[in-house]
Amino acid sequence: MILQPGLHDGIAEADYHADPAPEPSASASILKLLHARSPAHAWTAHPRLNPNQEHREPSSAMRFGSAAHALLLGSAKVFSIDADSWRSKDAKAERDAHEKMGNYALLKEDHDRAVAMVAMLRQGLSGHEIGDFPTDGGAGERTMIWQEDGIYCRGRLDWYSQKANRIIDYKTTGGSADPGQFARNLFDMGYDFQALLYPMGVQAITGDLPLFYFVVQETDPPFAFTVVTLDDIAREHSMNKLSTAFGRWRECLASGKWPGYGRHVFRASPPVYELKREEEKALASSAIVDFAG
Repeated sequence: MILQPGLHDGIAEADYHADPAPEPSASASILKLLHARSPAHAWTAHPRLNPNQEHREPSSAMRFGSAAHALLLGSAKVFSIDADSWRSKDAKAERDAHEKMGNYALLKEDHDRAVAMVAMLRQGLSGHEIGDFPTDGGAGERTMIWQEDGIYCRGRLDWYSQKANRIIDYKTTGGSADPGQFARNLFDMGYDFQALLYPMGVQAITGDLPLFYFVVQETDPPFAFTVVTLDDIAREHSMNKLSTAFGRWRECLASGKWPGYGRHVFRASPPVYELKREEEKALASSAIVDFAG
């Protein structure tokens, strides 16, 4: 499947991840990998560049998250399988049959938890500053293909409303959705690339520059959630990283060379926390000596 630049509805998740752009395209996850690790890692993970890319079976957490997306956005059906585990051949066969049709299936206990989680989110959003976004006239699971300075890019929008001029990205976590915690984690996870690249894509296609919000929800009771967006300092900081990644992507595409970490000896310096830890130990030892004396 090859798609021309624009916003596309009804594109299967598998087709999106296979990269349906006219040429091998840059995505937020590929650019993040290139920047955080190396061009070689980006090449290895790219479905169009690496002919021997291995298919990885999604984890239980990934399946649960995908099913929660479908329940919230109405993008696919989610079926309940009355079984205790996937060790049952019949249960696994039923799940695989649903997934082959583009739907999702969860064990009954997980299905009930996902339904309760999404219901709690909708209830909480009704009184939230951003409101219940699935009622803002937007659409979910939209695939974007566009060009940035001649480079093809792609993205998959969880939710985009041109009327409200905003993108919503829904993330589930088995950990904490505390806003401070997520704000720290999003840079380690490379989500800041997504928060910048997706509005750029919409602007290239529609002419509008939408706002971007993460809606992050815990997958265990009380199913707490938070809404996070980048501030101006974070936006400038992450744009510098994204620009660097774009530059390296362009160079590698042109040369056909995708280097790893380099061939030079790296001289390790102690990080700030290591220096601080040793300083604190020295101060503590001095205090003990002074007290004993």
